[in-house]
Amino acid sequence: MFKLQPKPTFWTKVPIAIAGAAKPALIDIEFKHLGRDALRDYIASLDGREDAESLAEIVMGWKEVDEEFSQESLNKLLDNYPGAALSMVKTFVAEALEAKTKN
Repeated sequence: MFKLQPKPTFWTKVPIAIAGAAKPALIDIEFKHLGRDALRDYIASLDGREDAESLAEIVMGWKEVDEEFSQESLNKLLDNYPGAALSMVKTFVAEALEAKTKN
């Protein structure tokens, strides 16, 4: 049954580019669900903000990473993998806006 009230969070895999690696690593990240207006406001607020500040609003946790999720470990990820922030935001927005279909 389709539910009008979505779950407050969702999990998805985010590709993180690793220098020298043939393929990106996939990290299973838990994101906060945002409704239409909140998503629009979030996207509008991204310009001029620090990556860690923006991502702290939507990233709730992760799995299979060598450190537990915290603001400090998120900052470390963003510092060590410069493309991670963009990949996380792009994946979050794509998941929020695009319906997945199974074949």
